[in-house]
Amino acid sequence: MKKNIFSLSAIGMIAMLIACTPNPQGYTITGTIADSTLNGTMVYMQNLDNREVVDSAIIENNQVVFTGTTSDTAQACRIVAENRQCVLILENGKIQIDFEKQIGATGTPLNNELNRIYAIRDSLQLAYQKAYEAFEGTNKEWETIYLNEWKPNLDQQIANFFIGHTNDAVGFYLLDFLYGMEVDEQLSFINQF
Repeated sequence: MKKNIFSLSAIGMIAMLIACTPNPQGYTITGTIADSTLNGTMVYMQNLDNREVVDSAIIENNQVVFTGTTSDTAQACRIVAENRQCVLILENGKIQIDFEKQIGATGTPLNNELNRIYAIRDSLQLAYQKAYEAFEGTNKEWETIYLNEWKPNLDQQIANFFIGHTNDAVGFYLLDFLYGMEVDEQLSFINQF
């Protein structure tokens, strides 16, 4: 009887330890590539900050699957498959990628947010392009309109994007939006956060 109680107690303690141990977090990234000539090709995931290879996988049956673990800190990465690439935020969870889009990762909070931001940016760029094409004045007149109307609106949108992302991988990737600014403009912009 004492043996049975001891065995039951030991089993109970082991079960409690297993239940209290956090599940290892990890990522699973899946994507489909329409081009069957890429089957058998090695695909690389690179960290955008230091260009180091984070993971790799082979395209099989027009699909690529990455699985692994990552730290609690999400990373801005890109996956390169021959002449295609997809930018994503590497974080724990299930991520789906679409190689037909540059920002084509969904399924996790930061990737969904990055897609939301890019959808807004794309609609602004389309509106800008349509306004430019419809404009019938001189280049100098358009430059004045751009500097007085479009640029302040775009700068405000970029600022809105950064709010809430000053210390995460989305914010790191959004620094790319500052590409056209002079260095002093970039520093001034960043310092407001």
